[in-house]
Amino acid sequence: MGDTEWCEKYPSYQSVSRTILEILLCILIVASYVPQYVSIVSHGTHAISSRFILFHGLFSVLVFGLRLQIPAFYDAFNCVDGGPYTGWKALSSLLGFIQSAVQFASAMLLVVLYVKHRTPSLPDEPSEAPMPGIPSQTIARVISTTAIVVLPISLAFLWCNQYPAFDRDDETKLGNIVAVYGIGLGIWGTLLLPANLVFLVLQFVYQIETIGTLSSTGTLSLISLLLQAVVFTTLAFSQTMRSWSAIVWPSWPDFNSLGRLFEWFLAFYYGINTHVAYLLVGIGFVVLFVFSLLEGRRNAPGAIQLDV
Repeated sequence: MGDTEWCEKYPSYQSVSRTILEILLCILIVASYVPQYVSIVSHGTHAISSRFILFHGLFSVLVFGLRLQIPAFYDAFNCVDGGPYTGWKALSSLLGFIQSAVQFASAMLLVVLYVKHRTPSLPDEPSEAPMPGIPSQTIARVISTTAIVVLPISLAFLWCNQYPAFDRDDETKLGNIVAVYGIGLGIWGTLLLPANLVFLVLQFVYQIETIGTLSSTGTLSLISLLLQAVVFTTLAFSQTMRSWSAIVWPSWPDFNSLGRLFEWFLAFYYGINTHVAYLLVGIGFVVLFVFSLLEGRRNAPGAIQLDV
């Protein structure tokens, strides 16, 4: 449980004005997906890669799972669950988790709409590349199975950080359990982090390939791409500012000292890996937006518009 003195001395909540801005960010996250929702429901999924949808969904699951189990955010949770925070302080403290949950939910709705309104891809009239695309049932099963496995385990690490099943008066047992918890947390992060970075890159590689092969942006919403570039970048900086004081930052890295480099690796590994992931996906949407804009302009000079 969150210690009252610690929670008040090192507050995890933000000011009222900052809290309002971060609530607005939650709304903007949803809004950045809406033009793509509308485009898919209205016009189908031509030129939207099934692999883009699959890997964006998997990225969203894993980055949410990583966000739940990162120790830098434990205090924000502990000071609400059994701690002194209530009301707007509790909401403000948990907004970092809520923002990630909103992005995850928005991505899952994108997957559902894609599967439901998918445009058939035929040999003489392909709607994506490379052919064949990934079957809709496979997309749904892979993403749902991953979410069912990953999120409960990550949530368990978050919850168990304050309810360890050991006798606090027995220092030997305490040390052993903490060591086991830390090793388990490290192994779990090691499984999620590399896979998350791979999914992050692949979603854009396949979508760019589809647009380049078909020479069309199809029903891909350029408005959504632009908004997502802004929103994910903003989310990265917002989460970094929120957790900055909770991260144990070593002194300036000494490239001649393996120990010092390892300290920096741990700061990234246990502190800012999700922030970096959000920043990289924001950059990915910038690249995809520019490529789509240029491809549209190349095939229809003077006719490119930011249509939904």
